[in-house]
Amino acid sequence: MNAVPADDYLELIELESSRLIEIAATASGDVGVPTCPEWTLRDLVGHVGGAHRWVSTCVTGGLKAQQRILPLPPDGVSQLLDWFGESVDRLRSALSSVPSDESVWTPLTGPQASTWWRRKAALEAAIHRWDADNATHAQPEPLAAALALDGIAEFTEEFLPLLVQAAPAAPVPSIRLCPNDIDVCVDVPLMTPPDGAVAGLSGTQLSGSASDLLLWIWNRVGRDNVVVVGDAAILQWWTCLAI
Repeated sequence: MNAVPADDYLELIELESSRLIEIAATASGDVGVPTCPEWTLRDLVGHVGGAHRWVSTCVTGGLKAQQRILPLPPDGVSQLLDWFGESVDRLRSALSSVPSDESVWTPLTGPQASTWWRRKAALEAAIHRWDADNATHAQPEPLAAALALDGIAEFTEEFLPLLVQAAPAAPVPSIRLCPNDIDVCVDVPLMTPPDGAVAGLSGTQLSGSASDLLLWIWNRVGRDNVVVVGDAAILQWWTCLAI
């Protein structure tokens, strides 16, 4: 079950996209984005706007599979900002027009309720807003705790199993992520147990704000942002994940 109500995702998409636009409107588009290597702020805004438009197509397409082709943004600064605003409006309209429990196509897990896309789009906007904030301000604003918790669930359930298969063996069978601003912990298996076996808990726990834990699992912040109890070798191993 998601921590954020379905309708609240729409508000978060609007909020985080607006924040991203505010940053882009007051900073040079040529500023580099350290957490998105080889991207400038202009590239990042173009990516998020294109992703918003792609998600709009996926949601309104129902169960028909969609190719992941992001439309190219315009070159001029004012044109880019206008285009991005139109992308946000188009996305919100598309998501609002489809009931949150209606099944639609998704690229990773097959047919899912359209809430899947609401969560995906809200996280896309929020994490990349943080990327832009981090590139232009000394203290970027964290993600909302409930949305960050949903991001942890998304990553650990959908992305991590694939990433672990291509990574060296983890130093511990599992970790426990414990946000200090939400009363919940998430157990994350890092190894596939033999048939019939039960995955053991290693006792390795990472704590911090929900935002910092989500940003850590996406390799956007380092060990100074989390507190580890147990085998700290997990910190170095995690950087090997091809994210």
